[in-house]
Amino acid sequence: MSKRIVYIALGLFATISLVIVLLVNLTKKESFTSPVSEKKQEAVEDDLEISDNLKEFIDPSGFKFKYPDNFSVSSADQVNENVYSSLTLGFDKVASQTTILVEATSAKSLDDWLLNNKESLSNQKLRKIKLADLDARQYQKDGKVISVAYDTGVLFTITTELKPARVAMLQLHETILTTFAFAPPQSTNASSSQSSGAEEEEVIFEGEEIIE
Repeated sequence: MSKRIVYIALGLFATISLVIVLLVNLTKKESFTSPVSEKKQEAVEDDLEISDNLKEFIDPSGFKFKYPDNFSVSSADQVNENVYSSLTLGFDKVASQTTILVEATSAKSLDDWLLNNKESLSNQKLRKIKLADLDARQYQKDGKVISVAYDTGVLFTITTELKPARVAMLQLHETILTTFAFAPPQSTNASSSQSSGAEEEEVIFEGEEIIE
């Protein structure tokens, strides 16, 4: 009888010891990982402070927008005739970027484009927004916020990477959306046209409305 009690006591002691060890390990893991990751996140957010001063970018294909002056805009070489513009906005202290892609599409409307992409968008919560005077949709996927708008035969896609500076990058995305407007396409032969008295009209996006 005494041996049985001893075995039971030893078993309880071993079980309690195991539980204590597991709890200690879990506590150590949380105490060593969570604060570090939070500090890194806070450091990135501090480095990526959005400037209140805005610069304006005018794209030769016929649109413009404003962005914080501590960001830079680069334009990709157009090797595809279906791509009218491909821009990247970045900040040298973080890897997060915003891209603006303007390309030709076979879709007949925004609803038609959404229908054609219903499988990839099936689990996404779509938010109705505006891009200038165009109806648009916005959703988040794979750590990115994406805004899509449609003009006649043309698709505008603005994509912003949210990690590791979610708050700042969301602010950048919103700034681009709220300041986006269509502008008369820039003409490289403006001076020669004025000297000759000839008038030349360039049309890039069919059906667009120019907003001043």
